[in-house]
Amino acid sequence: METVNIGMTFYGGVSLAVYEAGVAEEFLRFIQYCDKQREENTSAIPDVKLKVISGSSAGGLAAILMSAAYLNAQDPSSHINEMRRIWLDVADISNLQYKGGQNIRSFLNNDILETEIAGFLQLPSTTPPPNRDLTIYVTGTNMQGYFDAVPIESDFVNTSKYADRAFLTTRHTEVFTFDEGKIRGAIGNDTIRQDIAKAARITSSFPAAFPPQLTDSPSLSGNNVAKFWYFDGGVLDNKPLGHAIDYIEASSADGQWWYFFVEPDPDDDSDDNTRKKTKWSVNPDDPPDPIQTLLTVLNVKMAETICDDLKRLQRINHQSMQIKSLVQQLWHTLCKNIDSSQGCSEMLTKFIEDLKTARLHKHLPDYLKCVTMLKYRFVKKATLGKDRDVETEHAKVIEILRPFDYIDMIYRFTDNIVDESNPEFSRLKDLIEEDISKDINELFLRYNAKVTDIKKIQLDFRQITFWIEKDYKDKSSNELSSATWNEFIKARVILIEALTQLNGIYEEISKELIKILDKNLKEKIDCYVILDESLRNASGVNVDEPINVVKIYHDKKTHGKLAGAALGHFSGFLDRDFRKNDYLMGKLDTRQMLEGKLGIKKGFDGNFWPGYKTWLSIEEQKIVLIYSLDKLKIDNLPVSEVIPPINSLLKTFSILIKKYKEKPFFEQLYKFKANIALIPLRLLLWLIKLVISRN
Repeated sequence: METVNIGMTFYGGVSLAVYEAGVAEEFLRFIQYCDKQREENTSAIPDVKLKVISGSSAGGLAAILMSAAYLNAQDPSSHINEMRRIWLDVADISNLQYKGGQNIRSFLNNDILETEIAGFLQLPSTTPPPNRDLTIYVTGTNMQGYFDAVPIESDFVNTSKYADRAFLTTRHTEVFTFDEGKIRGAIGNDTIRQDIAKAARITSSFPAAFPPQLTDSPSLSGNNVAKFWYFDGGVLDNKPLGHAIDYIEASSADGQWWYFFVEPDPDDDSDDNTRKKTKWSVNPDDPPDPIQTLLTVLNVKMAETICDDLKRLQRINHQSMQIKSLVQQLWHTLCKNIDSSQGCSEMLTKFIEDLKTARLHKHLPDYLKCVTMLKYRFVKKATLGKDRDVETEHAKVIEILRPFDYIDMIYRFTDNIVDESNPEFSRLKDLIEEDISKDINELFLRYNAKVTDIKKIQLDFRQITFWIEKDYKDKSSNELSSATWNEFIKARVILIEALTQLNGIYEEISKELIKILDKNLKEKIDCYVILDESLRNASGVNVDEPINVVKIYHDKKTHGKLAGAALGHFSGFLDRDFRKNDYLMGKLDTRQMLEGKLGIKKGFDGNFWPGYKTWLSIEEQKIVLIYSLDKLKIDNLPVSEVIPPINSLLKTFSILIKKYKEKPFFEQLYKFKANIALIPLRLLLWLIKLVISRN
């Protein structure tokens, strides 16, 4: 059965999160229907798997809600019903305003969204799905900046030469990462649930509109994690395609990849390539005024192009095909030497030596950064201490480091290499694909589980790197503290133990293969694994098939503008019918894209889509129907509906001026009595509303 792996990215868009929620619902229903069809064996439907979701700002909310519905319910009806309620009934301007007695810290208050998302994560399921390997990336912006270091050296294997220099940087974009275990664990674990809900609130905390949030850095781990102030992830990373692409590029999952990125309100109307033109002066003596310049800069910050990400996808598709071809050609060439007993150990030995540094970079980047900082900050200056031997510890790690994706390379060997002349080859393929050898299958599972454990240890070294720099900048001692060194040793012991266990399983797999295969074929497998690892590490591309890319967007020329696209994408918060319209448009646009793009691929026959639409209409009748597909039409927002929330925001602004009167900007406003001057303006707006209402 063919496998279709799906990756998704949701853009930021404030109230256009409602559109993205409609997109999420349609995907959930589509995957549910595919699963149902395969269970009933009515047709050969591909196994559709949602593997990775990334999101910023409003898109971060969509990513978290969609992942919880996908992972916690085989039938997501109750989750979909609750998701509709949150976006249509809760996400209203009236619920996002401060109530009497609350501590006003911004123009609007998103406390209720965090509470609602925590409740959503706790929804039980009567039909939990089987294990689903899904990773979620949600961005946040660190207001203070997070210290990071980048070691720039070519030789990290020779312990007497490596890490003479590291470049210190400051990062403001950080990523909250969740997997299946955390999302499912949120149902019964208050701490996990609140952490995920907090991340959802952070990524959507639009500056000034909502207050920033203080929380543990997602980049660090262990005890005493540093806390920072965070706000909207869309400020610096509003279109977070890169995180999903990173995952897909490194993936070795079987089957074809389909990557969907969701842009609710594109400037270019997508396929017709017409782009909205801004009228700029052509006179060099008439530049844009300062306010226009400032607003343009702020807009550009949140509207960066995806050109580089798409070019990267283009490069990945090209390289994946090149790598597969090169590995096959080199493998057949080297196998001639193996068959003739000449061997090719010299070349493969050189490959293995070169792979040591590549494995450090690929598999242990945070550990590598940690030991680099120790040498750069302390060993190089001879202040670490004689009893603290970093180089010896590092040499032990290098010696036992094995490829983390060893199992994937064996699977790839059976998929990509055909050797009809060797009868043992077909036997190996049967062993892998049919699980004839229970012992080998169990070893494969143990190997991958240990790889996962080692990856988790990386966070400890990231935290220790942070402490190393903190110790160095401590003016009182300028020495590495005993506490930091002890933490490094403790993490190093755990890492060495895990790597030793991984190495042991690696040797067990080799022994099992030797039992069932002749020596010649085992040598060829080893040869393939080394070639495959070398070329893929050199390129950074692990995915084995081209990635299909689809943009989900709203066609304004055909269906009209989204109701939430006005007022800087805040207008969707003003009216429930606006949100109903955009939710529906998200569903319909997604349905059209799925049928038009994914539908033309092998595996979905002509009867699939009519059957899907019929089933979908029946399923939607089982839950509360919240909109009418044929009657709903959105007109322009009446002025009388805009005035009350504006009045409320002006009142909040008056309170903010008074509250922060000692801060530089607000100090000037308070000095000019701006908070008092806003009172007659609010009264005027109230009178205008009164007149409009009577007419």
